[in-house]
Amino acid sequence: INAEYMGFLSRFCVGVTQAFPVIFAPVWVDEFAPSQSCTTWMSLIQAGVPLGIMGGYAVAGFLAANTMLSWRASFYIQTLLLTPLSIGWFFVPPHYIEPHKTPKVTGVSSITLQVTSSLTSDLVEATTGRKKNKSNRKQQAKAAGKMLLGHVKHLLTNTIYLADCNALCALYFCVTGIQLWITSYLRAPPISRDMNSIVVAFTATSATAPILGVLFGGKLVDKLGGYQESMHSAAKLATVFGACAVACALPSMFTHRFWLIIFLVWLLLFFGGAVVPAATGILITVVDRDARPVASGFSMLLYNLLGYFAGPFLSGLVASLAHDHKWSYRLVMMWSNISLISMLIVWRLAVKRHKALNEQNTIIQLLDEEVPAI
Repeated sequence: INAEYMGFLSRFCVGVTQAFPVIFAPVWVDEFAPSQSCTTWMSLIQAGVPLGIMGGYAVAGFLAANTMLSWRASFYIQTLLLTPLSIGWFFVPPHYIEPHKTPKVTGVSSITLQVTSSLTSDLVEATTGRKKNKSNRKQQAKAAGKMLLGHVKHLLTNTIYLADCNALCALYFCVTGIQLWITSYLRAPPISRDMNSIVVAFTATSATAPILGVLFGGKLVDKLGGYQESMHSAAKLATVFGACAVACALPSMFTHRFWLIIFLVWLLLFFGGAVVPAATGILITVVDRDARPVASGFSMLLYNLLGYFAGPFLSGLVASLAHDHKWSYRLVMMWSNISLISMLIVWRLAVKRHKALNEQNTIIQLLDEEVPAI
């Protein structure tokens, strides 16, 4: 097999296999985390990504610079670390992984109960040695397809979900664009900074700002009640963080002082990271429980298309049309306004949702008080 094709195939398989824990991690946190620290748990899994990337860069760089080992050594180390973790999944009790087998069963839809019942009956039939015919399997496949389409249709009509997704897509658009264009922007006149200074400064910025922001945002949201119990407060705080990020992004386009730009970019990544825990938690909580895995997977699809892909593509297109890297950097910074506007929409809708729930609870209480009198 050609080495180039083998590399593409390996990279594809890595992307496919890592999608499963990435999709289910927010669902597991929302299901199993204590309510008083749910957002902190969400921030920890978000912080794990940049921490892992930074650690991988550090190990690979150290091996390349200080040892005579081949580049393959980095992959051997990764394989050795991932193998016991992968095997460990088979020993995790099901009630720690499958949400519908936990005591938190209130609010489970009839669809979920039907699926659980179907799976149970299938298991009984398998143990008694009875085989299913092809028509039953086709019917089950059609039912699963209809259920998936129903979940997707519901997501596309959920305004809070779509606005929240758009906010995170715009955020990842900015992060990817900054990573791509910051070096060219700072090396070009009139800033004209040397490469070593840029690498050291931005490496320190990208390694500290998002992680600290994610942890800070998660902890603060939990102190305000968490995104589960107080979604409107979490959305409000995320909107404030988004406004702070925009306030740092826009001035960075108009100054030519190197360290001031680095400082503003650090604040931008910090406040952007602080948005992520609350926004991710709201994204999961705002949909029905049985649709949350689909909601998480669909949001990942949007992140990759409208964030990680659209950021380099659109900014690169602008750079080629304008024949100047400055405009690509400016586009990335101005794109942060889209995230802020989307979070404003999420906040307003969350407030309306909170008021509607309060009115509903008030009516229920009044009816309960009147029942004995009747």
